Amino acid sequence: MQIYRRVVAVVVLIVVLAMALVACGSKAPAETTAAPKATVKVGFTAMNLTDPFQIAVRDTVKARCEEMGWEFQSGDGNGDNAKQINLCEDMINGGINYLVLCPVSQDGILPVLELCKEKGVTVINYDSACADQDLVACYIASDNYSAGKLDAEFLNEKYPEGGELMIIN
Repeated sequence: MQIYRRVVAVVVLIVVLAMALVACGSKAPAETTAAPKATVKVGFTAMNLTDPFQIAVRDTVKARCEEMGWEFQSGDGNGDNAKQINLCEDMINGGINYLVLCPVSQDGILPVLELCKEKGVTVINYDSACADQDLVACYIASDNYSAGKLDAEFLNEKYPEGGELMIIN
């Protein structure tokens, strides 16, 4: 469980840093005393918000946005690509600046990525890669192969004689 918390913390930290770095690289309009400072709007969508990892990432990104005074909205793809596309389109048309995205379908999310490019929305892709990485500012994910190897080494160390294994999904 400790490793799980660390992974979530690292992913969220990288997402927030990516948003900050992308913002630093963009050209902001010259400030005037008459115009109020625009609010940063962040949209978040995951492939399925019944997954504890996805919930933890969403909640942490939301908390960080609140700390920064940014608007936050989220939507659950609920394993349905068409639903996720509709949620994303609503957020994009609602004026988000950033879309933090874990796609239901790596290929099926392409219309959203193209709309983000057209509207100037920065896409931060995490956990599950979008098929066209040229349309995202960055991709953040764990190295599942290495994580599996570390898990196997841990189990071999704790249970050198072997044992039964149950996978709960």
